[in-house]
Amino acid sequence: MSTECSYQPASSTDVDVEAQAVQVATQVLVPEDSVKEIELAGTTAQPVTNLDIYKATSPDNAPTVLTFTDLVVSVKKKDKVLIDHVSGSITGGFWAIMGASGSGKTTLLSTLSLRLDTKYMNVEGEFRLNGKQYSRHLLKAMSAYVMQDDVLHAELTAEETLLYAARLRMPGELTLEDRKQRVAEVMELMGITHCKDVIIGNTRRKGVSGGERKRVSIAMELLTRPQLLFLDEPTTGLDSSTSLSICRSLKALSERGECTVVCTIHQPQPKIFNMFDNLILMKKGTILYQGVANKVEQYLAENGHSCPKNAAISDFMLDVVSPKRSRVVGESESNEQVDEFGKKYIVPVNLELGAEKPLFSREGARSWLEQYGILVHRNIKQYLRNYDIICLNITATIVMAVFVGRGLWYQIGTGQTSIAKRVPSLFFTVIAQGFINSIQAVNSFPWERAIMLRERQAGSYKVSSYFLAKTTVDIMTQIWPSVIYGCIVYWMIGYQPIASKFVIYVLMLCMVGISAASLATAGKFHNLLSSIL
Repeated sequence: MSTECSYQPASSTDVDVEAQAVQVATQVLVPEDSVKEIELAGTTAQPVTNLDIYKATSPDNAPTVLTFTDLVVSVKKKDKVLIDHVSGSITGGFWAIMGASGSGKTTLLSTLSLRLDTKYMNVEGEFRLNGKQYSRHLLKAMSAYVMQDDVLHAELTAEETLLYAARLRMPGELTLEDRKQRVAEVMELMGITHCKDVIIGNTRRKGVSGGERKRVSIAMELLTRPQLLFLDEPTTGLDSSTSLSICRSLKALSERGECTVVCTIHQPQPKIFNMFDNLILMKKGTILYQGVANKVEQYLAENGHSCPKNAAISDFMLDVVSPKRSRVVGESESNEQVDEFGKKYIVPVNLELGAEKPLFSREGARSWLEQYGILVHRNIKQYLRNYDIICLNITATIVMAVFVGRGLWYQIGTGQTSIAKRVPSLFFTVIAQGFINSIQAVNSFPWERAIMLRERQAGSYKVSSYFLAKTTVDIMTQIWPSVIYGCIVYWMIGYQPIASKFVIYVLMLCMVGISAASLATAGKFHNLLSSIL
């Protein structure tokens, strides 16, 4: 099955271009008068010339077909259009969205994956997935999105990261052995089996390399066997060898028909560019070309932009569409002349394309209680892996307790004269521990905010299950410092040596510490909810 992805101008003022379109059998430009005769809403466009040369390839085993027509994306409260009336069809295989910086690549990808924040963006147009309208929930169940930044838990190993993702995202009826088997499959596919026991790492602790981190991010999204995989700049920050290896893995996925791969990429090396089945070339929010990737050189040549023999086509076409033209390729035309052959062209699409293909639906997702239990287990493991922070916390607690108990109110006694010192000592010891706990809570939550947003968008869990699981673990980890602090301070100050009163004092320290940490976390969580809701 295939779809025709040709370009047609919205005006027919240039008689020479129109004459060339009639004479050359491979020409893809169609006058606006002809475009108006094409019905885009649910019917197959009828081109007036032979468009097979630029027809996008569509493998027979392609699991999904994504079509869109007259797509417009603009910023609310601003007169700024990011995507300007574009249409097209993602028909299967390995797709690349290319263009200069600011051309709208990521915006188009985020729009098709329904990840734009509609509070700040206006989105117009019509979308179809396998010939049917789709919602965010349906797309989330059958697709995956790999962000440009690899946001992962630094304390977990590569295998543990994938296993927790499998436990949270894969259907609930699967056994633990089934999940482990799927984790092993994706690790083998992405070539990360050799580093499965290495932690992800961060700036404090060395972990996997940048390429291995990117592979882990992609492997996480492949666990649920998505039929549509979106990737935002998967090769950014990687060396040419690692980038080539990742693209080979993605190419293998699309060739086997496991999923349709759509990625944005800035300037790939020739070996990577030759892997792409189809290409979308963008400039200033418009599509200049959409079709077979290896035909873009001929397309540009027919429109007066021949690629020099010693230049790579991936470099040359980006130079053609860049806002400021480079003279390296020997071109002298202005940007306005470049825009003439592309910015007003539209692609005839058939919104019913792929209607015979079924829509995937993920059933049996994890219950709220299961999500809570898995997240508690993961948070405890992360906490125990930060042994350096635990040791630092113990040391700081002991030092503060000795300073307060030995330096300020050492053995104040239990007589009448100790009343004046007893009240301020009680106040200071309790408040000091509360401040320590609140600072720890403020510093811990922002590190996980980006991870939480990514996992929530992927449908891993609900916000409530994450928040309560994190609160539970925070309470567990904030009790023992208060106990150590109280055991030292109480006897050094010389409060009454009565067991019941000692227990009350320690419980008061624990409650104040938990309350202070809760207030600090609530402030951060309120900002998070504001960004979500």
